[in-house]
Amino acid sequence: MNVHSINNLITWNIPYLVTLTLQLIMTAIYMLRIDYRLGSLAIAGFMLIKFGLLRPCEKMHELLLNEYEIKYSIESNGVYILLPSNYVNMGHIRKMYPNSKSLGLQVYSSDNVSHISKNELKKILIKHKFKI
Repeated sequence: MNVHSINNLITWNIPYLVTLTLQLIMTAIYMLRIDYRLGSLAIAGFMLIKFGLLRPCEKMHELLLNEYEIKYSIESNGVYILLPSNYVNMGHIRKMYPNSKSLGLQVYSSDNVSHISKNELKKILIKHKFKI
């Protein structure tokens, strides 16, 4: 360990950790005095955010097709197809994709559809010749 590494450790990391610990203690004391359930929730959230398990304002799910795009989307043989918004010839689409159907959803989001397991994902990757 050189002098610069030791200097950085002392000048940045230690004061930061002390400040972080003091913030946690002060938050805990203040919130627990108000209500122990609210305090426990605030402390847990504080720790999740500060220690990198959860970022503030991080999306927990992803919007894949919004309410406008869903009108122009169909499903055919397990594949979702997003049509151009100016496309009006649905008869032609039915000929191209005879088994197609509308999705029947308000929005298509990662929180309202079924998820695949790790084994299913592995099978898909192997099927399409991805190296695992």
